[in-house]
Amino acid sequence: MKVSASQMFWLMFIALTSLSLWYVISPTVKIADQGAWMSAVVATVLGLFFSYVIQQLGLLFPHQTIFEYSRTLLGNALGQIVSIQYLCMLCVTSAIQLRGTSDLIHRVLFDKTPIFVLVALIMFLVVYLTFRGGIEGIGRFGELVGPVILITILITWFLDLPNAKWHALSPLVSDSGVRGILQGSTPFASAFGVSLGFLVFIPLMVTPKKSIMAGTLGLLSASVLVIWCMLMTIVTFGYELSGRLVDPYFSLVRFVSLFEFVRNIDSVVVFIIVFGAFTAVSLYFFITCYGVAKWLNMKAWRRTIWFVAPLECIIALLPSSDTASWFWYPQHVWLTYIFPFDIICLPLLLLCIAKMKVWTASSNR
Repeated sequence: MKVSASQMFWLMFIALTSLSLWYVISPTVKIADQGAWMSAVVATVLGLFFSYVIQQLGLLFPHQTIFEYSRTLLGNALGQIVSIQYLCMLCVTSAIQLRGTSDLIHRVLFDKTPIFVLVALIMFLVVYLTFRGGIEGIGRFGELVGPVILITILITWFLDLPNAKWHALSPLVSDSGVRGILQGSTPFASAFGVSLGFLVFIPLMVTPKKSIMAGTLGLLSASVLVIWCMLMTIVTFGYELSGRLVDPYFSLVRFVSLFEFVRNIDSVVVFIIVFGAFTAVSLYFFITCYGVAKWLNMKAWRRTIWFVAPLECIIALLPSSDTASWFWYPQHVWLTYIFPFDIICLPLLLLCIAKMKVWTASSNR
């Protein structure tokens, strides 16, 4: 069960794109107005730096996951606490993504279907893909879906060009100024939390350094795509309306009309992009199951699927509406607690401790 460089590229591309298109555009525009695209550029630089820190930490332990080397670095008790904390975060995040994807399908395609049916159906498919193929199967699925998503988004750009009002981007810096642009960068920078996958994937890579480079290129490509989508929503709707819409990119797709001939393509586009969200859910689900197995020292990691899957379904069904998956969790949990602690501080702290241990060991020789 190994993941190739090409598969890592598409997995990172899909994970960042599918997260950002739905969760990032509206809050970024709401903070930075027409300067949201500059916030996204700043966020890309910050996000790639956070990803670099996580990658360097993983490369110091190429045959272990964070659930194993955290005990080496922090001692058994603290290492266990860090592992449990990461596993809880991954399990809840995966469940919320499952609920968010189900809510999207419910809102756009199957509004008469009970939400628990959609949650159960998606989880069944996720379990099947993960159980049969593991990370390699998810990677192969990503190689099929990734190019289709990329082409679909490029086509929507082309079709929306007649609606673009480029003067909506001026002035470049809004009344909120540079401070607003920096504050607006936090939602997109936090989406680079998908890089936490490197804390688990490195022992599963065919060629770790080549795969890490490919994964970084996947993140960079997804960033360019999201920045351009952000620009298109602003020049189509203006920053005030873009900031108020729940999912401005989907509204943009719904707005597409070419010569009164090409219309109502939103269902087709969303149907394709849902495959990306499904890939992201599968990715987080695999990381959680594999991490639990490593934490419990289980060789047969697939056994963990049978208690992680029901647990995630229960968590996904707890919220009474889509407000939790689309607003409350991304803004009040992910952005406030997970982003500063799990994505920035903890990997940086572990990297510093690992570097100091390496330096001390080499000095004592």
